Amino acid sequence: RTAHPLPPRPCPPPQPLPPPAPPTGFRAVLEVCSPDEFQVTVGRTEGKAFPGEADCLRAVEDCVASAVPFSTTQSQSGHISSVFKLVHYELVLQCLRKLTGVVVQDIPYRTRRAVQNAGTNCGSDKEVDELLMKLPRRLRDALLPFQLEGVKFGLRRQGRCLIADEMGLGKTLQVSTLYFVYNYCADSLYA
Repeated sequence: RTAHPLPPRPCPPPQPLPPPAPPTGFRAVLEVCSPDEFQVTVGRTEGKAFPGEADCLRAVEDCVASAVPFSTTQSQSGHISSVFKLVHYELVLQCLRKLTGVVVQDIPYRTRRAVQNAGTNCGSDKEVDELLMKLPRRLRDALLPFQLEGVKFGLRRQGRCLIADEMGLGKTLQVSTLYFVYNYCADSLYA
């Protein structure tokens, strides 16, 4: 008997390769959160797989931990962010720009300068009292004690404030008083 060789078995078709995984990355958003602090929040960026908030924040914190001190905070919506002193802004920005796959959305220079300068030229209590004495007596007497405090607050900050009292508590009177001071009483006090 002669053995006949078996015909070669057809090879199964090659399995298609899985599509390549998109590169991972995230967006780091820097935002002013107080007059002397800013925060870094993380989120998705287009075209990149998001590793998750915790992993992204860990990467941010590992990157800057040896350079500057920081703290973490959680918003009411549950998102976590890292908080830094504004004086360390440039250092934090340099660190973040070294991370691969991270798109950094920084704070515009003019915004940072405005925030940093906002607290440096505050009027003293003596200057504020001098300005209030220049107000017409009728206007000064019309202010309730809490409204007078709001006006003083605005004067100490060169009018750079937000008055957010409840409706009907006299925001218009406070703003009108500030307007009057800066247009008729201030001369060159804050020039």
